[in-house]
Amino acid sequence: MHKIIIAGYRGIKGHPIVFNGNLMAELLSISEEKHGLKELVEKYKYDTLVVETNYPGVVLDLDTIIDLIRIKTIVLKQSHVYRSSCLTIFIVISLFSISMRTSGAP
Repeated sequence: MHKIIIAGYRGIKGHPIVFNGNLMAELLSISEEKHGLKELVEKYKYDTLVVETNYPGVVLDLDTIIDLIRIKTIVLKQSHVYRSSCLTIFIVISLFSISMRTSGAP
């Protein structure tokens, strides 16, 4: 069994990243000073399975409001079928983001 499984699109690693339960202690001890999860993914790069998908959304970063706006722009340029499903996801993410800001969450 692999220690890490990562979704990919056209050879690019994305999200989600699934970690084996045996890595729990290491996951709990990560720090952003050491690049957080990136360090752990690098450490186990030879024990990682990348699962190729047909969904380009797995490689989109969504860490900031600027990322959200960038993704919205990309989605609006996509085909109608893809666009409608992505817009639904965008709306859910937007509502979640707004609720996090109004609740005082970091």
